Amino acid sequence: MDTEKKGRTLDATRVTLVHWKDAVADVGWDDNIKSELHDCTSIGFIIDETKDALTLANTVSQDQSNCRINIPKKWILKRKDIKLENKQQKRKRSKPTTMGKRLDNREVQVNQ
Repeated sequence: MDTEKKGRTLDATRVTLVHWKDAVADVGWDDNIKSELHDCTSIGFIIDETKDALTLANTVSQDQSNCRINIPKKWILKRKDIKLENKQQKRKRSKPTTMGKRLDNREVQVNQ
């Protein structure tokens, strides 16, 4: 990683919670086959988003990310974007937030 770069190019304030269905893989001989999908929940930093997929990362550092997952948007059941403050926003806030009160979090509509 190039530590001489100045500033963050990945937005560490863009976080989302995603509920989605995942494919299930299996190997071996079996008489009782059942078609099933697994319910999954992921939370992470939004690294990239296209019309077809959402990429989340567990960790971001300057312009790099680690522990990424690409989730097809057709598999997403529900998504909630979570607004985090950066240092500049925190300084501009007129009063501290009250415990239990939400910031600007919003539900994102998912087309199925």
